[in-house]
Amino acid sequence: MKKIIFVIAMFSASAMVFAQADKVKLSKKLASSGEPDFAQAELLIDEACQDPSTKNLADTWYVKGLVFAKQWVFEDDKRYLVPPEKPDVNRQTRAAYLAYQAWKKADVLDQEEAKNNPKRKGKLKYRKDILKDLGKMKNYISAYGEVMINNKEYSKAIDVYEEVLAIPSNPLFAEDEKFASTDSMFYFAKENHHLSLQLLYQEQMAAKDTIAAEKTLLKGRKMYEQDPYFLQMNIMHDLWANRGEQAMANLNEAIAK
Repeated sequence: MKKIIFVIAMFSASAMVFAQADKVKLSKKLASSGEPDFAQAELLIDEACQDPSTKNLADTWYVKGLVFAKQWVFEDDKRYLVPPEKPDVNRQTRAAYLAYQAWKKADVLDQEEAKNNPKRKGKLKYRKDILKDLGKMKNYISAYGEVMINNKEYSKAIDVYEEVLAIPSNPLFAEDEKFASTDSMFYFAKENHHLSLQLLYQEQMAAKDTIAAEKTLLKGRKMYEQDPYFLQMNIMHDLWANRGEQAMANLNEAIAK
């Protein structure tokens, strides 16, 4: 009896894995067809990314990135229609950013699988394709932050730019010159990250959420030590909080600059 129960349990587990693997395959098919259904493709791959049987597989996360990459291409191809159509920038930048996030995780899992599988001999399955496709979309990854700024979603914009600014330190991009830290994308990402912090601070102050505002301010001070805006606001906060000595120290620092 116990043996029968064990067999049934094993069969059920295998069926679950198979079902989730089918979702991954179907998601890829839906996104790659001539008439793609991106909404359903996203739904299926999101389920696979959350299921215990498939969420730790590089294949799953690679397909998730591919679903978004196909969305980016779909929008980009509108420029070549007759007559041409204007791509939806919101969709295109979102797709590029989410493809990057998914592929970043896929690469980590791919490295683990290559290391733990003797047959792989350390060879990666997806890195070459990931770099090729992300190279086409790289400016759109950062541009998603601009969309968030325009939507006045400053916290999300900050998150986007911090991810972008971390790209040069990620081993995934170490040998790809398109993602070198000297690329103009990172200069503008830093400028917009700085702006997003200011805008978030101003929004929090307007809402009289001084606790959150001071946290944003201190983050700005930490990341942009030489910036006069954050230093000036820091002095004001010290005065409001009756931190006279700290205000004077910051004021002397500002004068010295």
